[in-house]
Parts: sequence; structure tokens; C-alpha cells
Amino acid sequence: MKAKTLPMMKLLAVYIAFKALSMLLRTYSNIKIESIIVFVDAQVVLSWLLLDNVKAKSLYTRNRIRDIHDMKENFTKEFGVDIHYKYVPFVENPVDLLSHGVSLEKFKEKLDLWTYGPAWIVQEP
Repeated sequence: MKAKTLPMMKLLAVYIAFKALSMLLRTYSNIKIESIIVFVDAQVVLSWLLLDNVKAKSLYTRNRIRDIHDMKENFTKEFGVDIHYKYVPFVENPVDLLSHGVSLEKFKEKLDLWTYGPAWIVQEP
């Protein structure tokens, strides 16, 4: 088995999120959800998700992209949900505060980012 690249692992995170989203939409099918925004912090992954015809080198990557596109299409058909993607820059991604390591002082400075996310997160797509 070949080693996974960082973009492949980030794509896998989107795939897992879509699998979880499937369960959530079925569980809460009595609630009308009009749109969902999927935040992605890797530009290459975002480009894969936005293109219909991706020519990735890896079969694994092509299959995950196809699976995500299929799930997105099924969510639209089955639940009437529009799914949008948004890029999260490194400096505005709360997850990166801990995954890349910060001092306690720096974390305290960025506590609002960790607690509430970037200010633009509440804006319409």
C-alpha cells in the first residue's frame, strides 16, 4: 500500500464528513435544511471537489472524488440540499491552532478563533 499524501488525507476527511452528513440528514429528515457549507483547508482538494473531470494520478484519489461527487448529487436529489464548498486559509483555521502546535499564550490570543471560528463563517455562501 502506497503512503498517503497530505492532500489525500484531507480528501479522506471530506469523504468521512460526507458519510457522517449522510447519517445526519437521515436522522434529522424532519428538519428542512436548504444548504450546507463544507469548509476545506487545502486548495488542491477544493479544486478536486469543484471540478467534474479530475485527472488525479492516484486511483484512490479519483475514487474518493467520484464517491464525494456521487454523495453530493444524492444529497441534492434525496434531501433537496445544496452543498457549497469554502476555502479556509491556514491563519483562519481553528483546527490548525492545535494540530500545528501553539504556545498557551498564542492560544489565548486566538481563543475567539478557536471558540467561534473565523468572522466570515456566519456569512451566506
